[in-house]
Amino acid sequence: MMHFRKNILLGGIAGDLLGSSYVHRPYEIGDENLLNPDATFSDETLFAIAVADALLTEKCVIKRICHYFGTYATKKFTSPFLDFLIGGDPYAMNLYSKPVLLRFIPIPYIANSFCSLPEISQTVLDATKNDGGSLQASRFITTALYLCICGYRKNDIKNTLDHYFPEYRHTQTLEKLRKCFRHPLHAQFIAPLAFQAFMESDSYEHAIRNALEIGVSPEALASLSAAFAMAYYQEMPQEIAEFTLMRLPMSFVEIVLQFQERFVSN
Repeated sequence: MMHFRKNILLGGIAGDLLGSSYVHRPYEIGDENLLNPDATFSDETLFAIAVADALLTEKCVIKRICHYFGTYATKKFTSPFLDFLIGGDPYAMNLYSKPVLLRFIPIPYIANSFCSLPEISQTVLDATKNDGGSLQASRFITTALYLCICGYRKNDIKNTLDHYFPEYRHTQTLEKLRKCFRHPLHAQFIAPLAFQAFMESDSYEHAIRNALEIGVSPEALASLSAAFAMAYYQEMPQEIAEFTLMRLPMSFVEIVLQFQERFVSN
């Protein structure tokens, strides 16, 4: 089995898949096994794969998204964000519609420098439309991932993010923050909460567990926190990688492999 060190695409997808098991049931602290046989990927993964495919092949992002949803989506993946994307109806989105932030995680590997992150993020936003909360979230996410990939330490990453994104700055711990949220989260909460789950972790799996303990939006929080953790710790348990790959369509696996070969290994 190939080792996927530093592959934030696979890392984020695995978090999405593991989080899917807790959409309709609470995560219990101390749950020994995250590898639920009923786990499956969500629209977070579909969007991430579509954007990665478009960046790899230089094809139109929106056409790749339509391709993947047309091929793989079922009623399970009915998404207000997709309705907004295809129809352009702003009323399709509301405060609690999931903004699908995993679509931004391939970007840091494409960027040639820190300064190019906003431009590439804007390109993806222009192609996938901005739902109103994703602009700053996309820049926050790509900046954090870029700094993780470049080897910055956690405190330095947090200080940089606090400087560029003061609206996301907070000093509360996850233990206190968990008591604040009882409904699905919008972009303005998902990005900083997922980052805090990563900040209070000591491993890839620990970051996912921290995200799940928040108790809401498990797929979105677990996938994004997992991406941060993969970028920082640079590795994930082999059993989680294998578990994830076995539950993805072969075309998704091929994109993950191509992403690894073109952007990560080099």
